[in-house]
Amino acid sequence: GNTQKQGVDFDRIFSTVVKITTIRVVFAIAAARDYNLTSIDVQQAYLQATLTETLYMRMPPGLPSRAPDGWPLIVRLVKSLYGLKQAGLAWWLLLTSFLKEWGFTQSTVDVCLYTYQSGSSILWLLVWVDDTIIVDNDVELRERFVADLGRRFPVEDKRELSWILGVKVTRDRKRRTL
Repeated sequence: GNTQKQGVDFDRIFSTVVKITTIRVVFAIAAARDYNLTSIDVQQAYLQATLTETLYMRMPPGLPSRAPDGWPLIVRLVKSLYGLKQAGLAWWLLLTSFLKEWGFTQSTVDVCLYTYQSGSSILWLLVWVDDTIIVDNDVELRERFVADLGRRFPVEDKRELSWILGVKVTRDRKRRTL
């Protein structure tokens, strides 16, 4: 969503997502170092972002479409909606802003990898639109972060990573395999 250009690919709708290679590398490090792997889902992520441009739309089906005088009802959008071309970018910018305020550093190699370190405690996030894999070595730090995120966005904490992007995750922590 953050690379669209008018006249080139502006009509395509997509979101910025973590690279599969990044997921594989981070999983290998997490298995080798026995880091915790959990996941969260931000619910209705695209609806959280405030729009920066002025957009109008007709009333959606199921709602009154005309005023009592017969004129068609038009609404100005303040928040993003699913299906808007700018929705993916608006959500990604909002989430990135929150994460940077929290103290995360955004990777220059993969813009959907965010890292946080406090002393020997680490917290890594791999973001795929609204699904996030959390890698940590400090459960209390992870819990504090998820609580703060939950105060800002509606979050479902899925805890221990067992499925991600339709892939089942099987882990043997004793043997440090994933």
